[in-house]
Amino acid sequence: MRLGRLLPAVLLTAVSASGAMAGTISWGHNYEAALKTARSQHKLVMVDFYTSWCTWCKQLDKVTYPTAIVQDAMRQVIPVKLNAETNGSNPAHTFHVSAYPYIVFVTPTGRLVNAIVGFEAPQPFAHDINRIVSTYKTVSVQLPALQRGLKQKPSDVKLLQSAVSDYTQISEFTHATQAANRLKHVDAAAYPASLEVIAEGYENIGRYTTAQSLFRQVISKSSDANVQAQARVNLAITLLEQGSGSPAKKLLDEVAANPKVSKSLRESAKSILKQFSS
Repeated sequence: MRLGRLLPAVLLTAVSASGAMAGTISWGHNYEAALKTARSQHKLVMVDFYTSWCTWCKQLDKVTYPTAIVQDAMRQVIPVKLNAETNGSNPAHTFHVSAYPYIVFVTPTGRLVNAIVGFEAPQPFAHDINRIVSTYKTVSVQLPALQRGLKQKPSDVKLLQSAVSDYTQISEFTHATQAANRLKHVDAAAYPASLEVIAEGYENIGRYTTAQSLFRQVISKSSDANVQAQARVNLAITLLEQGSGSPAKKLLDEVAANPKVSKSLRESAKSILKQFSS
């Protein structure tokens, strides 16, 4: 759940001393060439999809990219800028780009790893780049051992839960879903929580329709009040992203008023309600 992208105007005030102005970024403008460079340098490619009419794309260029903290983080990736309506239309279609700015991180073979959806101020943007790169490196190292473990113990609940989490973190949703389906047959009670993990993964990369379907499944299948509440909060956020305020408010009101839900989740729901009622 990434609440920060919901109110980009607020984030403009978050530029601090750590976002001091730096030099310029050597953007590439050819996707295939960037993949080739990434293969030789063993890095992820960071593709910024923009349009000529996108206001927040221009704010990203003006506020976020010129800062030292962001440029330092971007040394870990191969940066590419593509206009989603011209030279970047084909990869934009491949990555289901539907909102701008939309920044994807892909492997040298062109597989999606993660994304940043919408405008972010320098500090959270740099943090997200560092998190995405670090997570990809960590999970890539962990996966072979996890896969060997599952071959030896295909019904191990903890290993299956780890597989759902690890695969989701690098957007390997097919493998994450396969692990979740295996978990359903081993421990049905743990299955809804695994769907929640996958749904949050889709939410984080802006695939809201898919995320919403999964969140609704979690709500209907789980008997855990907190798991249901988390799914309701996340479902509400995706609805707010799409401008559906009334159904989102109903979901958040349900969470905020439920005494069986943890205090932290109730407070989270109240906080989001407060933001969108002001």
